[in-house]
Amino acid sequence: MYVLRNNYFESVGGVTTWMQIGAIVVPLAVLRARAGGRSARNVILTVAALALLRAVLNSERLALIEILASWLVASLILRSAPPPVLRRAWGGPALIVGTWVSLFAFFGVFEFFRSWATVRDSYGGSFWAYVQNLLLGYYATALNNSGFDHYLLGRERLPSALFDGDIYDSVFGPSPIEGAARVYGLETYTNRSGVLSPYVALGLLGGALVVVAVALWFNVLARRAARGRVVATVVYCASAVGLLEFARIFYFGSSRFLPVVVAGAVLSVWFRVVDARARTASTLGAGQYQRLVGPSVDRRGAGRFSRG
Repeated sequence: MYVLRNNYFESVGGVTTWMQIGAIVVPLAVLRARAGGRSARNVILTVAALALLRAVLNSERLALIEILASWLVASLILRSAPPPVLRRAWGGPALIVGTWVSLFAFFGVFEFFRSWATVRDSYGGSFWAYVQNLLLGYYATALNNSGFDHYLLGRERLPSALFDGDIYDSVFGPSPIEGAARVYGLETYTNRSGVLSPYVALGLLGGALVVVAVALWFNVLARRAARGRVVATVVYCASAVGLLEFARIFYFGSSRFLPVVVAGAVLSVWFRVVDARARTASTLGAGQYQRLVGPSVDRRGAGRFSRG
């Protein structure tokens, strides 16, 4: 798998990054299905299949998790009532346990094909023990790496610690502690925890403000989504994985999240244009409005997305 990825399936700058809008496309398809009765199955399966290929060929499990989380959140928040299992007293604990078991199984399946074939002869334990240690290691070492960065920096602050990706590297330049992980033999796990990265970047007070800002971001999106705002709903769904993985990465400062922000902004502007046309149509009347904008837009079509 590594040979295929390194020799035949190298990432193309910009192309793989903009695949991230799949996390926006999926909840949009779910919304369209709910509003117009058109099935979202084909769209979701296509996006999920592309994410699966990306996860397998480019070792990006997160690409598939982003799509699954976005779809699951969209499906749940658009239900008229909670799922039957959540109405029972044991539903909440069962959901938590089921989520962890699913994550463990999901992680194990990928690691079986990704790394187990390489280490099975040298590892002194079972496959499931290996998966358990590796999964917990991802989260534990993310915290450790952030703590190590803070140790190296001393009193110095590193705002670039909040951001990850080539586009941000070109803005902030090389880190003053770049290469330190290699010197200390810490190259296997490279993630920085979203819990501690704000502290490394901006200090105790600044880091706390970043965490509060993330909480307010979700609060505002949730309130607007509850009022039926389309853009807020899809961005909320696409942001869900950032909250789920907050202990392992600061997702909101990564280049993976940037396309979601841009797509949300484009959708917001587009809905405002459509709403402006709808208000113009209501003011002028359908006949006069048609003479101004041409036959391709009618009053009914212009007002269809008035709640965007």
